[in-house]
Amino acid sequence: MPTPDALTYGPPVLRLRGQPADALGQALLALTVIDTADGLSRCEAQFANWGPTRGGTGYLFFDWAHLALGDAFTATLTRGASASDPVFDGLVTALDAAFPEGAPPTITLLAEDRLQDLRMTRRTRTFTDTTDADAARRIAAEHGLAAVVDAEGPTHAVLAQTNQSDLAFLRDRARAIDAEVWVAGKVLHVESRRRRKAGTVALAYPKTLLECSAIVDLARQRTAVVVSGWDPASKTAIREVADAAAVAAETTGGRTGPSVLAATFGARPEILVHTVPLSVA
Repeated sequence: MPTPDALTYGPPVLRLRGQPADALGQALLALTVIDTADGLSRCEAQFANWGPTRGGTGYLFFDWAHLALGDAFTATLTRGASASDPVFDGLVTALDAAFPEGAPPTITLLAEDRLQDLRMTRRTRTFTDTTDADAARRIAAEHGLAAVVDAEGPTHAVLAQTNQSDLAFLRDRARAIDAEVWVAGKVLHVESRRRRKAGTVALAYPKTLLECSAIVDLARQRTAVVVSGWDPASKTAIREVADAAAVAAETTGGRTGPSVLAATFGARPEILVHTVPLSVA
């Protein structure tokens, strides 16, 4: 029996081409959605593909009227009578028919959100006298997306997109200003991590959190990060250091990675030599 405060959902509600897809929902065997802070969520939905048809018994979804490449596909999880949580909104990019031995045939729908258009567009070009936010807005407009951009950054004399997809370039620029990229429907979001207000999710093991693991790893920790460069406007050297104090300001107490690393192995600074800062924030 589930505990009273456990998360419980009804069957996923599927929509295809903007319309309810009840037949697909009844045949659904598995639904997997993968999303990351880098953007481009992916969905795999597997359906039973054998059952009663108008002419007797046969394949259910080999007709393009039921499933077709490029179809708009959404999946929503329902909670109770009225609450719902959208989990995916994108376009069908692949269909995978399987005919396993000793089991009924299946068909799997593979879909990506609308960042797939950015992923499939590769360019070499430059942006002049622009901010990262302005570049993000321009890319969104080129792909027919509205843009919500809330991230700070310097104005660049030149930004080069060299043999990169629009998505790869956008991800690089977002990392440079500590922002996240995602798309909701037809709206591109590029928002600063520290200002993003995505709400709070409370999880309790083993109630709403079914499985978890925790690891303490010093392999990628550093006691400080040093960046140096040259400011051509003021003709002065740039040398900025972020040490354990920068991380401590984001915590609510306890030990941090840099402090544990220093106590365990001593000073381990990271000196960045593959980037060239042009100004001081």
